[in-house]
This record gives sequence, C-alpha cells and structure tokens, in this order.
Amino acid sequence: MPFRDEPEPPLDVNRIMMVFATHGIDYVLVGGVGAQRHGATRVTQDFDAVIDRAEENVDRTIAALTELDAFWRVDGMSDYDARHLTVDMKWLMTSQPPLLVRTAAGDIDILASIPDSNGLPMDYAKLKLNPRISKKEANALAPATSCRPPGDLRW
Repeated sequence: MPFRDEPEPPLDVNRIMMVFATHGIDYVLVGGVGAQRHGATRVTQDFDAVIDRAEENVDRTIAALTELDAFWRVDGMSDYDARHLTVDMKWLMTSQPPLLVRTAAGDIDILASIPDSNGLPMDYAKLKLNPRISKKEANALAPATSCRPPGDLRW
C-alpha cells in the first residue's frame, strides 16, 4: 500500500497490455506509449488508452483496473489519501472522462477521445476507422491495438 511519501510506481507497459488483453478490452493505444510502439523516442510516464465506451467494455476495463489495484489520481492529494476515496469508476469512465488512475503497473489515463488536428474529438469508433490504423491493429486483442503517430493527430 503506498504511503504519503512513496514514489509513483514505474510504468510497466507489458503488464498493463497483458491485463487489458486478458480482459478483452477494446481500446486504441495512444500518446507516448502508442508512439513508442511505432519507433518514436518520445518519453512518457503513463499509458493512454481510448476505450470503446460500450457498457460491456467499460465493465471489462474496470475489472482490468481492479486487477491492477487501480485508484483515482487526484491532483494535490497523496496516493494514501486518494486510495481511500470511494469512487464509482464506471460513472467516472462514462460521464466524466478522462479517468486518471494510478496502478501497481504505473499511471493509466482512460480517455473518451483524442483531438484531431482541428481539435475535433476522435473517439474509439472514429480511431478504429482511421485508415492510418491497420485492420489487424484495430481488431487485435493482444498485445493491444495501436495508433500510428499520424500527422493529423496530436501526440
């Protein structure tokens, strides 16, 4: 259990991806980790995923986050105090995205969408249809779906 002065856990991308695959979560990997998976040298300290917000997928995501011992990340609050908050993750994930959590495998940001170059939201359905994401990547369960760092997405 983290204490007030305990450092954040290191990011274990492989563990997160394995747990997400085990639970069959439909998501697109974005952000720094998504860029790294395609050869970029971008430094990142969290795992960003745009999930399919269908109820069954949200339930699978919550099960995966529970397995990873997730708790809500709250700015200005210690991990110890945040861990003891009563949080309805399903409500946060469907009503108030993004859901920012700290897990035993590092920080995870569950996103509803990412902006395109015009600032318009691209949710899971739009990202999955994006021609820059191959059909194989968009439908893969393991290790994860990945978004190539295209020119029209902000990374």
